[in-house]
Amino acid sequence: PKAARLRMENIFRVRWQGWAGRYFEELGHETEVPIWAHRKWKAQTGQDWNFSGPGWIVDHEENKKILVLRLDHEIGPKGLRIHKTKDHPLTKGVDTDIPFYFWFDVIEALPGAQVLAEYQMDLTPEGRKIWTEAGLPLRFPALTAVEYPSLRIYMAGDASDTDLILGPTGIAGRQSFESLGQFKHYQSDQGAFFWELYLPLLKNTFAKIHPGGGAVQALR
Repeated sequence: PKAARLRMENIFRVRWQGWAGRYFEELGHETEVPIWAHRKWKAQTGQDWNFSGPGWIVDHEENKKILVLRLDHEIGPKGLRIHKTKDHPLTKGVDTDIPFYFWFDVIEALPGAQVLAEYQMDLTPEGRKIWTEAGLPLRFPALTAVEYPSLRIYMAGDASDTDLILGPTGIAGRQSFESLGQFKHYQSDQGAFFWELYLPLLKNTFAKIHPGGGAVQALR
C-alpha cells in the first residue's frame, strides 16, 4: 500500500521515483520475462514483444511506461554498475564499479540521508536518448544511510537474490578467493555484488552496532 511505502520512505529518508528495473539474460525467454512486460509493451507501442538476447527492462509503476534496453544496442558492455561515492566506515572494504543484475529501484535521497554508493548505467548514445527522455537520472542512489538518531541503511535493489550457495563454511572459505578474481565483472549470479559490497557492508554494520562483537568474527 502506498501509505506503508511512504512511511518506510520517511524512515529511511528516501523517495522512490516510480521506476524499477532488472537484467534478463534472454529477453525472449517465455517464462523468465514477466507476462505483464509483454502486455505493457503492446499497450504502449501497439507492437508485439519481439526482443531477444540480453538486456534490461525498466518499468514505471504509475505512468505505464516501460523501457526495453538491449545489451550492445542501447546498453554498453558494462551494463549497470554500482560506484562507491565516498569513504565511510560502513563502506570500508567495499569495492567500486560492481555489476548489478537483479531488481533495482530508482530513488532520490532526502535530507538526512547520506548516499554511500550510486548506480550508473552504461548507455550508448541511442540508449542515453531513451533514458533521459523518460526522465531517468544518469546516476542515482544505490546505498544510503541515516545515522541519527538510529542507524538506518537502505539498499535500493534486490540484495538477497543470488544463485550462490552460502553458509558459514562457504563464506569463510571463498571470501578471500572471490575478492581476488578478475572474473567478477563477467558473471550474472550477483557474486561480485555479494562479495564486494554486501558482505563488507554487513560486517561493517555489525561492527558499528556491536564494536568487538562475535557477529563480525562469524563472518570472517
